[in-house]
Amino acid sequence: MKKILINIGIVILGLVGLAILSYAIFKLNDYSIKNKKYVEVKATIIEYDMGNSSIDMYVSTLFNDKIVFSYDVNGIEYKTKYELIYNKYSARKGKTTKIKYNPEDPNEIIWASDHSYIFLLILGLAFTLTALIRIISDIKERKTSKAN
Repeated sequence: MKKILINIGIVILGLVGLAILSYAIFKLNDYSIKNKKYVEVKATIIEYDMGNSSIDMYVSTLFNDKIVFSYDVNGIEYKTKYELIYNKYSARKGKTTKIKYNPEDPNEIIWASDHSYIFLLILGLAFTLTALIRIISDIKERKTSKAN
């Protein structure tokens, strides 16, 4: 019974890993398309909220961080909120950074320092590979025990 529960857990881990991996690939593709079309501009971080966790600084980086950027497009100042899933070190109030905005709607932006989806890609790969290695190991173990 214990082995069955472990195997169910491994399958769930693999499925969660595949879901995270799929989402990350979709979002990275979307980011890549926007990165080619959007126009670069310097922006200042005017607000920064470190997500939902108050446990400690490192844990809170795994939750939604909200950043408000201020930037000018053709003499008009925009203040746009940007949400991150993962932010290890790059956001600080008052920091100047490069963002890219949609020329058709300057309120739509991407941030060059947003590594959220790369983090999710790595996490999804780790979950999926861990489950896959465990499943392959279990299959080899069964074959070995049947041969003996």
